[in-house]
Amino acid sequence: MDDVDKLAELAEKMKAIEQGLGKRATREETLEAFIQALTKEAEDDE
Repeated sequence: MDDVDKLAELAEKMKAIEQGLGKRATREETLEAFIQALTKEAEDDE
């Protein structure tokens, strides 16, 4: 998978997280949830 594919995948995950959190979530909350999701994914890959 090249960098463009990885970025597209990350953008989709970010969009899903934003939708899951709803309109009330602040940018900080959204980024925190995104980082947690990436961390969990990285741990699962190990």
